[in-house]
Amino acid sequence: MALLNVGTEETKGPEVLHETARLLRQTHGLRYVGYIEGNALFEGRADVVVCNGFAGNISLKSIEGAARMAGHLLTTLVASLSPLQKAGLALSRTRLQRLRGDFNPQRYNGASFVGLGGIVVKSHGGADAEGFAFAIEQALNEVAAGIPRRLSERFAGAADGRTF
Repeated sequence: MALLNVGTEETKGPEVLHETARLLRQTHGLRYVGYIEGNALFEGRADVVVCNGFAGNISLKSIEGAARMAGHLLTTLVASLSPLQKAGLALSRTRLQRLRGDFNPQRYNGASFVGLGGIVVKSHGGADAEGFAFAIEQALNEVAAGIPRRLSERFAGAADGRTF
C-alpha cells in the first residue's frame, strides 16, 4: 500500500497525508511502502494506492488521456506504414487487438470505495454502456469475493498485530 503524494519525501504534501502515513507505519502486518508519485503508479511498487477523491479523479482522467494519446499515436503510425509493413503487422493482429482493449478506459471505469460496510463502485461521467457494464461486473466480483468482510477482518487483524 502507498499514499499518492506530490513527492516521496516525508516532508512533502498536506498534513493529513503525514498523519495517515504515520498511522499506516504503525499498523502491524501492513506492507506500507510510503509515498508514491503519479509517475510511478504503474511501476508495481504497491498493489493499492490510496488517495482522496480529488487526487484520484485527476489521476484517472490523466491516465485516460494518456491512453487515448497512445492509441492515437499508434493509429497514426499504422496509417503511415507501407503495404508490406501492414501485411507484417497483420501477423500480430490478435495481440494488437488485446493491447487496444487494454488501453480502453471503459474497461477500467469503476473506482472502488473501500472501508465501507458495503460495495460502492464509482463510475465516471464519461462512461458509455460498456464502461458501466464493466463497473457493474467489478461490483459483482467484489460482492462475490466478500471484499467488505475481508477488509474488516484483515484490518482488525492488523490492529491486533496479525499479518495483513
